[in-house]
Amino acid sequence: MNNLTKRTTGRAVDPFEGLVANFFGRHIVAGADLRDHAGTWMPTAAVVVDGDSYVFHFDVPGVAREDLDISVEDGTITVSGERKSRLADDDKANVYRRESFYGAFRRSFKLPGDADPTEISAAYKDGVLEVRVPKAEEVKARKIEIAAN
Repeated sequence: MNNLTKRTTGRAVDPFEGLVANFFGRHIVAGADLRDHAGTWMPTAAVVVDGDSYVFHFDVPGVAREDLDISVEDGTITVSGERKSRLADDDKANVYRRESFYGAFRRSFKLPGDADPTEISAAYKDGVLEVRVPKAEEVKARKIEIAAN
């Protein structure tokens, strides 16, 4: 699970993290490991604050809209789905080289305290899933009158 923290794009944030990832043959993009330990892939994500919303962008090219799922539970948003292999019979194919990942994935992010999980919206276009989580309306301070007995 990831927390919403700023990260530098284009390289591993921690040089040691990059060394370890390279040693174990994992691909690092924007400080995120694109494969988990089982070898399945995870789409890259960008999280931005856009005025009154948190906007998540997930790069999921080759994933059909009906193969995506978004859920929110206990203040955590999870996007999961599956990218299917492009080969009809993957086990019998004479694959010389494969650089694209396929299979099931799951990405989870802890939402900030001011996020409103009841008004989440999502759109999918050109292989990018955009999930918009609005900020909750601010609770305005008000004076409470004390009733006399």
